[in-house]
Amino acid sequence: MKLRLSQSVIAMRPLASVIVMGLASSQACAADVSGKVAWVDARNAALLLECVSEQACAAIPSAKAGETYTFVIPSSLMAQVAALKEGQSVTISYDDQKDRGYVLIAVR
Repeated sequence: MKLRLSQSVIAMRPLASVIVMGLASSQACAADVSGKVAWVDARNAALLLECVSEQACAAIPSAKAGETYTFVIPSSLMAQVAALKEGQSVTISYDDQKDRGYVLIAVR
């Protein structure tokens, strides 16, 4: 049976929609949180951030004021994060990458 081009394109649309939806759902979502620097572990490329209020850390599931959360520092941000001081207030953007954890995107 011979399909015309228009028929094959119509037949492929549902498959293309499934592929696009699958790609969109696998991407990590960026979120912003604010808190105080508890500790920078340059050796292990980790930032420990203390949540100062539940509102400021609303993007983190079940976040509570006073708790600390660990973020992975990519090499592109290492110098900027290493310059932070304990107790300094910061706002960070991060991606929740299930296999790597919370990975920093930006520090402000």
